[in-house]
Amino acid sequence: MQAQCAETIDVEQYYQSLRAQGPEFGDNFHAIQQLWRADRQVLGNICLPEELTAEIERFHVQPVLLDACLQTVGAALK
Repeated sequence: MQAQCAETIDVEQYYQSLRAQGPEFGDNFHAIQQLWRADRQVLGNICLPEELTAEIERFHVQPVLLDACLQTVGAALK
C-alpha cells in the first residue's frame, strides 16, 4: 500500500493545519509519526507516546491510538 501512496505528508504541517481549523491536540495526541497519501487513500504510521504505554492494558482500544487513526483518515479527505 505504501507504494500506492507516494505523496509524503509533513506530519507537523498536518497538525498545524488541524490546529488552524480549531482542534487543539495535546502532545500525547500527536501519535502520527508518518503519513503518505494518494487519491483518497492514506497510510499512517502511528505510535503511542511512551508516557502512555504503562496504561495501555486499561483499554480495549487505547483512545490516543484510536484518535490517531481518525486523524489519519482526515488526511485522506484533504
